Amino acid sequence: MVRVGNDSNSSVNLNLWSLAWPIGLEMLLIYSIGFIDVFFLSLVSMEAAAAFGAIQAVMAVIIMLFKQMAQGGGSVAAQFLGARNKDQANHTFTAILIINTLLGVVVALGVYLVHPFVGGWLGASDEISTHISTYLSIVGPALFFMAVRFGYSAIAASLGKTRWNLASSIVSNIVNVVLNTLLVVGLFGFPELGVQGVAIATAVAYFVYLLVLMFNVHRNSDYRFSLSGDVWMQFKKRLRPIMRIAIPSTMEPILFNGFQLVLTILVIEIGDLALAARTFVLQISTFILLWSFSIAQANQIITAHHVGNERFDLADQGLKRNTVIGVVGSIAVTLIVIVFSEPILGIFTGDADVIKLCTALFFLGLIMEPSRSVNMIVVFSLGASGDAMFSAKLGLIASWFFALPLAYFLGIHLGYGLIGIWVAMILEEALRACLNYIRWTRAHWQNCGVISSIT
Repeated sequence: MVRVGNDSNSSVNLNLWSLAWPIGLEMLLIYSIGFIDVFFLSLVSMEAAAAFGAIQAVMAVIIMLFKQMAQGGGSVAAQFLGARNKDQANHTFTAILIINTLLGVVVALGVYLVHPFVGGWLGASDEISTHISTYLSIVGPALFFMAVRFGYSAIAASLGKTRWNLASSIVSNIVNVVLNTLLVVGLFGFPELGVQGVAIATAVAYFVYLLVLMFNVHRNSDYRFSLSGDVWMQFKKRLRPIMRIAIPSTMEPILFNGFQLVLTILVIEIGDLALAARTFVLQISTFILLWSFSIAQANQIITAHHVGNERFDLADQGLKRNTVIGVVGSIAVTLIVIVFSEPILGIFTGDADVIKLCTALFFLGLIMEPSRSVNMIVVFSLGASGDAMFSAKLGLIASWFFALPLAYFLGIHLGYGLIGIWVAMILEEALRACLNYIRWTRAHWQNCGVISSIT
C-alpha cells in the first residue's frame, strides 16, 4: 500500500498560480522532447521530420490514454483529500500505479509488434514508412516507462506537488538534448545514427523522467508500495469509480486524437509539403497550448478538491474566473507566435512555401486557440467532478460526424487543402467549447461525486 507523510493533506496548495506555473513549465519541457525530435530529424531530412508528423497523432492517442487513466485516479484521490480522508486517498494512489503499470505493458508490447506496418496503414511513402518503423521499434517499448511515469505524475498533482513533475522534466530534457547531439550530430566521435539516434535519445529520456519522479515522490511523500494484504481488495473497490472518471475522460481526447489521425491521412493525400507544414505548426502550436493546459489542469485539481469538500460554489466561481484567464492568455501567446513565426519556422525549414502556409495557419489560431482554451478548462473540470461522459459523447459526434466530413469537403473536395482542414477544426473546437460550457452551467456535475460509492 502507498502511504503519504502526515502533513501531506495539509500541504495541498489550491492556489491557481502555484499549481499552474510548474504544470506549464513541465508540459513545455515534455513537449520540448517532441520539438527537439523534430529539430534533429530535420537535420537528417525533411522526410524524417515528416515521418514524426505522420505518427504524432498516434503518439498523442497513447499519451492521452496513459495520462487520462492516471488522472481519473488522481481526481478520485483529490476528492478524498478534499474530504480529509487520507487513508482512502492512499489506497487510490496504489490503484493508479497498478492500472498504469498494466496498461503500459500492453501498449508497449502492442506498439512494438505493429511498428513495421504503421507507415503503410497511414498511407505514407516508402521512405517515410521506413523512418516511422525505425522510430517506433525503439520508442515503442519505452512507452512502458511513460505509462508508469504518468501514474506517479497524477499522484504528485493530486497532492498539489506539481513541482516534482517539473524537476523530472528538466532532467529528462537535458538527457534528451545531450543524447541527440551525440547520436545525431555525431559529436565527440559518436556514430551518426539518424532517426535511430533520435529514438534512442527519446527512449532514454522517458526512463530518466520516471526514475527522477519516483525518487522525488517516494522521498518527499514517504511512499510504501506493496502488493500484500488487502491491496487487491482495495484495488477492486476503487477500480469502478476510477474508471467512471477515467474511461469517459480518456475517450474524449482519444476520440479527438483519433480524429487527428484520420486528418493526417487526408493531409498525406494533399502532399508532402502540407504534411511538413502541419508537422511544424502542430509542434509550435503545442507551446500555445501550454498556457491553456496548465490553467486547465490546475483548475482540475482545485475542482476535485472542492467537489470532495462539497464546496460547489467555489468550484463554479473558480472555473469561470480561470476560463477568462485561459482565453486571454491563449490569445496573447498566439500573437507572440505570429510575430516571431518566420524566425521560429526558419529553425526547421528554409522552404518559402512551407513557411507561408504555416504562417497562415498561425493566424487562424487566433480563432482556434480561445475556443480550445474554454473547451479544455471545462472538460477537465467536468471530468474532475465525475461528469465526464457528456464530453466524451460530444467529442465523438463533433469530431467524427461534423468536423471530419467538413474537413474532407473543404480540404479535398473543394481543394482548399490544409487551410480547409484547419477551418473544419476551428468550427469543431468552437462547437464543443460552447456545448461543454452550457453543460457546466446546468450544474449536473454537482451530483456526480464518486467518493461516496467507495466509503
